[in-house]
Amino acid sequence: MPPALDAVKKQIQQDCGKNASHIKIMVTETNSAANGINSQSTSIVNAMFLADTFTTFLEQGATNIDWWDLYNDGSPQAGDYGVLQDTTDQPYPTFYALEMLNLFAKPYNELVQTTSSAKSVRVHAVKRSNGSVAVLLLNENPKRTENVTVKIPGMGPAATVAKTYTYDAVKPFKIVGATAGVKADTVTQALPPYSITVITLPPASH
Repeated sequence: MPPALDAVKKQIQQDCGKNASHIKIMVTETNSAANGINSQSTSIVNAMFLADTFTTFLEQGATNIDWWDLYNDGSPQAGDYGVLQDTTDQPYPTFYALEMLNLFAKPYNELVQTTSSAKSVRVHAVKRSNGSVAVLLLNENPKRTENVTVKIPGMGPAATVAKTYTYDAVKPFKIVGATAGVKADTVTQALPPYSITVITLPPASH
């Protein structure tokens, strides 16, 4: 995605000159496959793709991202581009990925730079207007739990408890909330195989 968006930005700069800063980039349709859909589209794999794709596009400067589709006349067995099954309104994993993103980030949050030392773990973070921080973690390993240490400089010892939310393939119709202890500016969290986790930390002054 970054190379594609870089090419779009370059083209806008070339074509629009001094007005380039007023041009917004909107991703009006995305999914993990354009054709040849299969049951992966109704699995945790597509949910992880959605969460990572939306956040990466925003980090790269996109203003809006639209998922294809809300309903798309598929089935859990054959595959479905939709977020909801059209005959039953049963949510697919992508629905819960959108809910996880809502727990992660709000309008006007500031996306901040992150790094991950684990190849199978993708990470994104936002700082909120009240000073709290939220971290989005995706464990792309299908078999192994990843024990990660999240370090957020500046949180300070006053932040002693973090809220956590986890969505994984073991409980495909439920987001599980919990808490984790904060020691200084560090949180340790176990990420289940193929999972999406959100950690929110209050401002250091709380």
